[in-house]
Amino acid sequence: MLFRSLQVYRKGEVPARWHFNDNPRITPIVLVADEGWTITSRASLRRRAERGETRWGGAHGYDPALPSMGALFIAAGPGIAEGKVVAPFRNVHVYSLLTHLLGLTPASTDGTLDSVRAVLR
Repeated sequence: MLFRSLQVYRKGEVPARWHFNDNPRITPIVLVADEGWTITSRASLRRRAERGETRWGGAHGYDPALPSMGALFIAAGPGIAEGKVVAPFRNVHVYSLLTHLLGLTPASTDGTLDSVRAVLR
């Protein structure tokens, strides 16, 4: 079995399903830790040890297809359908839902309202 802890991509070579290649904010090199690993510095580890911190808490930035990267979505309010259970959806669509509920014009995004329309009243 091959054990890794880090995947390294050049901008433009990140898996297309991550939609992480074309944004100007993406760095030239993209590092992705394998699930359960953390990218940090020795200095950060030392500071945490000095403070007696032994737990890392929540983590993010792993492959979004991993079950551990899923999230629970619970919503309530005048625009939300009551007692409805919907199919899983990507978190990128929450922005579109919130701007719709608030009556705001959304900025350009990868999310769509169509993906979360089922939660609306």
